[in-house]
Amino acid sequence: MKKGGRLVGRWSVDGCEFDESIAPENDEFLGLALVYDNQDSLSEERINLWVNMIHSEFK
Repeated sequence: MKKGGRLVGRWSVDGCEFDESIAPENDEFLGLALVYDNQDSLSEERINLWVNMIHSEFK
């Protein structure tokens, strides 16, 4: 990032049930967070939303 890189694919922590993670920064995960322990049923939907989101970020 210091050399001009750009992070894409941030994901909001809203709605994610987790006890601890090193990935959140300013209420966003630095990428897609999948919570298999508590919210496995939401993973497929989150993956689809995230893929569409990053696809638009690369345009």
